[in-house]
Amino acid sequence: MRLDDRLRELSFGSRDGLRRSEIAALQPGTFDGESSHEWYFATPDGETYEVFAGRVAAWLAEAGDGPLIVVTHGVVTRVLRGLYAACRAPSLCGCRSRRTASSASPTATIDEIAVP
Repeated sequence: MRLDDRLRELSFGSRDGLRRSEIAALQPGTFDGESSHEWYFATPDGETYEVFAGRVAAWLAEAGDGPLIVVTHGVVTRVLRGLYAACRAPSLCGCRSRRTASSASPTATIDEIAVP
């Protein structure tokens, strides 16, 4: 097992640790967008998509070609799957749990293992 800080969860800056209702009170309209994931990158002092995806992509570039089991947080897994499957931002957070990768790797798949 290896730990890698690049796979840590997205930082929401001063919103880290707050409940959804507390964030809505501080930043009205935050959850009103069409996508339920847009707010992740809209906190005033949190990580931007570019910074976050950059660190996840750096890990992915070094991960190698063999099978991997990656255990991490929700937003990391969504963006990681999107990068791996060559989704375009901002759709990365909406990538499904099983997706065929890009033409660079047309036979690769991403499987999510259900944990009871």
